[in-house]
Amino acid sequence: MYPRAMGITVEEAERRLASLCGSLNVLHGQLVGLVVDIIDSGAWAVSGVRTVEQWLSWQAGLAPATARHPVSLATATATHPKVSALLADGAISLDQATAAVAAAGHCDDVMADLAPLSTVRQIRVEARVANTTVPAPGPSAGDDGPASATDLVTQHFDEHGRYVLHAELDGERGRILEAALAEAHDRRFRGDERVSRADALVDVAARSLTQCSAGRLELFRINVFAESGGPVTWMDGAALPDAVRRHLACDGSWTPVVTHGGHPVSVGRSQRIVPERTRRLVEHRDRGACRVPWCDRRHGLQIHHVRHWEEGGATDTPNLVTLCAACHRHHHRGRLDIAGDADEPDGLTFARAPAGDGPRIRPTPPNGPPPEPPHRYRHPVGERLDRWALVGVFPQPAAG
Repeated sequence: MYPRAMGITVEEAERRLASLCGSLNVLHGQLVGLVVDIIDSGAWAVSGVRTVEQWLSWQAGLAPATARHPVSLATATATHPKVSALLADGAISLDQATAAVAAAGHCDDVMADLAPLSTVRQIRVEARVANTTVPAPGPSAGDDGPASATDLVTQHFDEHGRYVLHAELDGERGRILEAALAEAHDRRFRGDERVSRADALVDVAARSLTQCSAGRLELFRINVFAESGGPVTWMDGAALPDAVRRHLACDGSWTPVVTHGGHPVSVGRSQRIVPERTRRLVEHRDRGACRVPWCDRRHGLQIHHVRHWEEGGATDTPNLVTLCAACHRHHHRGRLDIAGDADEPDGLTFARAPAGDGPRIRPTPPNGPPPEPPHRYRHPVGERLDRWALVGVFPQPAAG
């Protein structure tokens, strides 16, 4: 007799979960197939969109890191047909397939056999072992070459406000970072035995800020915002804990911004250049990111007059919006139309030129149940994986 938890047996929970996972995998397979068609047709290449991932992130409401998975699988359908077929049939998950296609294409047969039995972590190990059979390409003589295409740094704040940083670098650059962290840890450790690697990482970042010029430091200032009678927040709108607020008030510099009715005092037509205090409020309102729905850039931001200054537009917050340099350039070259009240959460419309050609973002609700998967999803076996067991499993690449 299976034990019961929350009114459902383990057997029933596993059965229902397997059914849902199978359906979810089929839907992900259909998403990958759609992305293949989108790439082939170039339908993603609308004004202001620079990559397929960016377009998919906008259209599907996905995080940029999440959007990379179906795109990477779409580009791997030709090199990994059997792994792709497993996802389409619902036999493996999107994450399993993404990890499996990291292996060289000539190992597709073996990865298709291993992936349904392996966890994502195990598949990553298998892919690394598979790739050791392929000579690593090096830069040509006298050419330092670009950074490895596999180098990746992602960062975000989670639902608890904690900063999450993930880095994957090639060996040479990784050792530079490792040495910098070791130096910072050793220097801090001599004064405080409780110092951690996290303290060392923050120390490296803080030294970068303190060594830049005053002008550059102003560009990367960390601002907090306090409303009369309201919460204190960071630039992106996340609440500032009281303990942190008290610390900053004790050992930080506060720059007041005059507001009226919840908005900064406007300068109207008296100034064309956006005052620094108004700029900070606009960036805070727009959560420190480009306001264009399909763009996710947070660096190199510029303040744009929605109604141009020479056309009578005022330097007031309803007429000011945060744009990245690329989107700003697209607008002024006539490729992107922007209109509306920037102070309203849904007050702006962004359209591909000519005006009105681009609809607002509105998700379409599902219109029916998910398709029935042709095969029941079977979870990984969960057994121990030893690297030695993979020796000799993967074929050598074909000569020539």
